[in-house]
Amino acid sequence: MTREAIETAFAGEIAFFDDPFDGSVEARYRAIAEDGSGRKLFVVFCFRVRDGAMLVRPISARYMHAEEVEDYDRRNEET
Repeated sequence: MTREAIETAFAGEIAFFDDPFDGSVEARYRAIAEDGSGRKLFVVFCFRVRDGAMLVRPISARYMHAEEVEDYDRRNEET
């Protein structure tokens, strides 16, 4: 996964959710987004403030498996 793919994904439409794991150090979130070619990514990230600017810090990122994409698309159609 490249930095450019993650940046492209965050520049577009994104769905993000709280990460259910322990956030005692910092709040973490999960995101589903698309890279520039339309492939869906799953990203775990946090927000950081540096020099007064709010930044996104990816912790983990990967392309979603076909079953995950189908499940996500199906759930979105239901809502």
